[in-house]
Amino acid sequence: MSAQQNRKIERLYALLDAHNYREAIKQCLEKDVADMPIVKALLVFAYAATRQPVDALTVARSVIADKCREDSVLATLSQGLRM
Repeated sequence: MSAQQNRKIERLYALLDAHNYREAIKQCLEKDVADMPIVKALLVFAYAATRQPVDALTVARSVIADKCREDSVLATLSQGLRM
């Protein structure tokens, strides 16, 4: 993961902490980070927070289909699905 991607992920966490979910969704969909499992999990969280359950479930299914086993990704995904 590059330094630029790290900065973008940190920005996503800051947006989510500030409850700026719509901007977080836009940032998650950017081409250079959109395929990262943690970004997809954060996208599920943002979709769930903005009451878009169909989109949240669609992205969650793609994370599960990728068979990601990272604890941080699975914990974030779990939090998003609980909303």
